[in-house]
Amino acid sequence: MLYITNQNQPGVIVSIGKFTAEEGINIANMHLGRREGRGDAISLLELDTTLCSDDLSALREIEYICDAHYLNFNMLSL
Repeated sequence: MLYITNQNQPGVIVSIGKFTAEEGINIANMHLGRREGRGDAISLLELDTTLCSDDLSALREIEYICDAHYLNFNMLSL
């Protein structure tokens, strides 16, 4: 899962979609949230592939994106 914090500005979602499309990364699900009108926002993306550190660095360079982290949840068998 990709966790992105960003400023709530027009075009951020388009920029994320363009980046993933250019890199051949499929978005399975996308969840968005914001604190207030033009304040802080978050994006949670379920991806079909994992991201490397270069991908995360490139995402952090996109205008209005504050930070990006790849979260890996390993499920343990009981």
